[in-house]
Parts: sequence; structure tokens; C-alpha cells
Amino acid sequence: MQKTFDDAVLEIDNIPGILDYRYQDGSSIWLSVRFDLRMINFANSSGSKDEGKKDEITKLSIIKYILLSFFNSPNLNKSYVDILSIANFEGNVEVPNAWTVFLKGLTSLKVRELLYSPHYLSFFRIKNTYSLDYFYSLARIKIKLGGYFNRNKSHVNIEKIDHFLALLKSHLCDYIREKDFINIKNQVLYIDRLSPVYYDYLSRYLKVVKPKLIVCSEGNNGDWKYAALFRAAKAEKIKTVEVQHGALGLGMRYAETMSNNPVFKDHKSDYLLTFGEYHNQSSNAAGKNIAIGNYRLQNIARNLLDNDEQKNEGILKLLLISEGIPATSINNGLIKTVLKGLKASTIKYQLIIRLHPTETSREKYQELVALNSDVSFSAGNYGDIYPLLKSSDIIIGHTSTVLFEAGYFGKKPFIYKDEVSERYMPENLGKWFSDSTMLANDIAGFKSNVPDNNLTRYFWEKGDYMDNFKAFYSSEINNQGKGVAV
Repeated sequence: MQKTFDDAVLEIDNIPGILDYRYQDGSSIWLSVRFDLRMINFANSSGSKDEGKKDEITKLSIIKYILLSFFNSPNLNKSYVDILSIANFEGNVEVPNAWTVFLKGLTSLKVRELLYSPHYLSFFRIKNTYSLDYFYSLARIKIKLGGYFNRNKSHVNIEKIDHFLALLKSHLCDYIREKDFINIKNQVLYIDRLSPVYYDYLSRYLKVVKPKLIVCSEGNNGDWKYAALFRAAKAEKIKTVEVQHGALGLGMRYAETMSNNPVFKDHKSDYLLTFGEYHNQSSNAAGKNIAIGNYRLQNIARNLLDNDEQKNEGILKLLLISEGIPATSINNGLIKTVLKGLKASTIKYQLIIRLHPTETSREKYQELVALNSDVSFSAGNYGDIYPLLKSSDIIIGHTSTVLFEAGYFGKKPFIYKDEVSERYMPENLGKWFSDSTMLANDIAGFKSNVPDNNLTRYFWEKGDYMDNFKAFYSSEINNQGKGVAV
């Protein structure tokens, strides 16, 4: 079988000394660029519409956001908390982050949330939240001023970085373009200057607040700021946990030799709380994997499963889950195969296209829409995917977490097979198709979904999520330092 990009990345994981390439703050350069390279490869191979697109965020918006982060500095409240939540703001004031919202139910514990936004969104009217980006903004300003006053002084080891990039090129030249390596180099040079300042500010805050547990909804993929968070927390003996929020792909899987390296462990969370037993086996990023379920899914599904709805007899309801790789890709194998499959099909159907949250353009779906007058788009947030899963006859997708969620509702999804899904999706999750003929035949032969409760339990931990989290907190965390019992 031909070597894939993922194979090449795992080979780099195994290179002796790969973790010896460090930024000034001591964190690994390889671990910080590994996932970025994966996303670049996805974009290159799938023809992203965003390729070369300028960031539309204005300088004025960035300046405004930086000022807001200062007005909402975490230093405004440095009192002790049991749990410090680090979350990506998802644009919803009611639910800042769908994967950490369960923390609000821990009424016996003191919880504070630090939010950040890669899109410069304002979230500062949400009670008991502060800006994690304050530390980043402060670091940016400090190195900017430092560069102005010390123009002839450089702390960057260009030779070390060039040697590292040459090593990457020797393994990834078939997958990554030269201009992408140039962008990665500029990114590494910038982080090298910024990292020690950022780490210092973040570390000072944690030393004062010193929570018993830090909870985040992402981080082990490799973002350098999360590496700083995990390393600073470990230095203060603060436990860290990531709550699973999606399918566990390459960003959460590393070569075994690397995953056992103490330097690697220093960059990752102590725990990963997963959806179910299957997912425990799908990642070796965190120190320990514990299955506790999916709070968001459990609470919404509880009501949906008790209610039946009428269906249009003789018309199949198809739900297409678009997650793209990236979502903006135009050379999308899933979309193209579904298009050809539906063209060849004679059945009556209703098609709902579930847009990925990052999608803004619907251009790649034009031909699908033209096939049938009964085609619609779904672009909602959070829980409204679940009514669609319950009401649909056939769910079609690639590597999305939604395909696992379909099983929660007794549906066996149709999974597009390629080298990525074959590597990262379990064989027994659903019905697989690799070309349009297979898909057309499977749709034509569809009878009904027969739930497999044993299989569902394998992917989704049963029992109440809050009870499971409290049990985790009591057994793994509650004997650490101060705080109250759950």
C-alpha cells in the first residue's frame, strides 16, 4: 500500500531526538506544527476554496479585541477555584462552549472559565468568564516593544530552525508545498519569540489561582499555547483533562515511542474523558483515558427518543454530513460520490445537507441542489443535529463524530471509504461505500435501521454523565490539595 501523509508523520514521531528541537520556553517545535501540517495537507489535497484567501478581519477589530481582553483580564479575579475551564468561544452567549457546559451543573464546586476566540469574537458579557487571550495579547505587545527597542538583538536560533525544517522536508516533500514550508518557518520564528513571554504570564496566573483541575475541550492536537498551559500546570502539580469533542484522528494519535517519552507527556493533558470504550483505544495523547459519555448528546437525546414523528411514506429522508477536510474543500470525494450516486438512483428522496460550522460558501453543493426540488440546508448550532439524526432514514458521511452519534439513535450510517476514514473510523460502525454504484445500490436496497444495543454501548458510555464526571473527580482529583467534595 502506498505511503500516506499520516504514515510519514508517524515516521517523524519515531525519529530519535525529534523532541529536542525546542522553542525558547522549552516546548517542542514538532508537536506545535504537527497538526498544522495535517490541515495544510488536507487543504492541498482537497482544493480548499480558502487557499490564498486574505483574512477578512480588520486591524481595527483586532485592536478592539485586544482592548477587550485587557478589560476582561483573568487577573481581575485571582481567587481560588476548584476547576478552571479553558474553552474556545463558539459564538453563543448561552452556551459559550458546548463541550464544557456541563461544568455549570457542578454546584458544589467553584468553577471559573477562561474563554478565547480565534475569530476575535466578543464574549465579555458572560458571567464568570474572563479572557484567556489576555495573556496572548500581553505577550504580543511585549515582544513588539522589545523588538522596537532591541532591533539589533535577536534571540532566535535560525540555524536550529532551518535544520528542523530541512528534516521535515525530507519526509514531507511529497505532501507539503515549498510555500507552505515558508509559512511554517515564519510561524515557528514568531512562536519562538512569543512563547517564553506567554508561558511566563500564564504560569504566574496559575501559581496564584492554583485550581485542583483544569478542564479544556481541546488541546492535545498540539497548539503551542495549550502546550504552555499543560506544562505550566504540571509545574504547579495541577491536574489537566481534555473532554472529547470530536472524532479522534491523527492529532490525537502518536507513534508509541513518542507517546511514552516524558518530554511528550509534559506537553499533554493528564486525562482524556471520552465518549465510550472504543474511543479510549483511539488516542494515546493523554496520560489516561476514561470513558464517561457525552453530556450534550445525552441530555438532548433523552427527550427525542421518547417522541415519534410521522414520516412521508415512500420517500427516503437522507442526511448528508459535510465535514469536508477541510469543510471548504472543492475536490471533495464524499460530495462527488454522493452526487453521482443520487444521479444513478431512481428512488424518491428528500435530502438535507448539514453544513459544517466553518462553512460559509455553498458553492460545492450546487449540482446536488439541482438534482432534486426537495433539497435543503441545515446550518444550526449545538443540539439541533440530533432531531435530524432521529428523523432521517439514512445518514451519509466520512469521518465526522456525527456518524458515531447516529448509532446512539439506532441508525447505521453510510460511510464514504477512503484512506482517511478507513484508518480512523471503526469497520463495524456502519455500511461502507467507496464509489457511486455501491452507494446507489445501498440506498435502493435500504429497508430500515436495526439498532445494535451492544454496539452502541461500545461507542457510547451509558449512565448519567454528571455522575460519571463526579466519580472521576472524586477518584482521580479530590485527594489533591484544597477544595470541597463533589
